[in-house]
Amino acid sequence: MGRPKTPAALKLLRGNPGKKTLTADVNPPAVKEPYQVPAWLSKDARVVWIKVAPELAKLNLLTIVDLEPLAIYCQAVSDVITITKILNKDGPIKGSRKHPAWNARNEAIATVHRYAQEFGFTPGARTKVTGTPQGATDLLDAYLNKKKEKLEPKTSPKKS
Repeated sequence: MGRPKTPAALKLLRGNPGKKTLTADVNPPAVKEPYQVPAWLSKDARVVWIKVAPELAKLNLLTIVDLEPLAIYCQAVSDVITITKILNKDGPIKGSRKHPAWNARNEAIATVHRYAQEFGFTPGARTKVTGTPQGATDLLDAYLNKKKEKLEPKTSPKKS
């Protein structure tokens, strides 16, 4: 799998020791407020969306291209809930075999896990996700502005 790519902003902060040409990271702009809940989501999936989407938006981790993957995550969580209710009612064994819903639930759980990692919802995945709360200054901009202030001569008011 290899090392993850180092963002261009971090390379700038480190001084670009490899002297390679830097290309800007392509990041779509963050969604400031979560879009409406997609109409095709089930009732349980809508509840998940209403809980998760605003939190991602607050951290600037939700972009326009993330809306469908987030909807898929929410629907998969809903599927796990629905299928688990069926298994709780019918039991995990139907006759002498595993309940047919058992495999469907395992697939839904795998989907939830895969998308949860992408969005940083698991403890291990959270260490790899960086978000900037809305209204917070970008760290690179703050650093560069601080250096710029140090370089600019301060003008003192003239005394008369």
